[in-house]
Amino acid sequence: LEQILNGHEKKLKIKRKIYYLDGKIQEEIEEVITLKIQPGAETGTRLEFPRLGDKYPGRIPATLVFIVREIEHSKFERKGADIYHTVLITESESHNGLTTEIPTLEGDYLEFSYQYPIAFDDVHPFPQRGLPSSTNPKKRGDLLLRFEIMDDSRKGKLDRITSK
Repeated sequence: LEQILNGHEKKLKIKRKIYYLDGKIQEEIEEVITLKIQPGAETGTRLEFPRLGDKYPGRIPATLVFIVREIEHSKFERKGADIYHTVLITESESHNGLTTEIPTLEGDYLEFSYQYPIAFDDVHPFPQRGLPSSTNPKKRGDLLLRFEIMDDSRKGKLDRITSK
């Protein structure tokens, strides 16, 4: 997702084959192409390179097509231009409020302080901290916090496990 935030270029080496009339390989050509992932690109976006396929006599070389796929992120879930982050909180924090730091795609942290009871279905937005829109890169989605409320005793066990 960090690469989709700002856009990304990836160099890729390809091999093209040129064939004789009898179907035997005349030569192999290696080329480096640059895949340009635009800010906000969505899964399924097609990057096309016309006429970079193998060359056969009397035929137009095929178009090479690459399809953008997102890799699952450890901290965020994407829905369009919005990104979701789940915060694990205890029952007592859900009743009394909490202060915590929230990671962003830019690599910094936002302070989140909430002094009211939090329900399991509450969502707290940070406007314009999501991904750029795929149709308008100047417009950004939101970073949305979801809360997973757990038993106070589970939180202590989780803290002990994650600190090892």
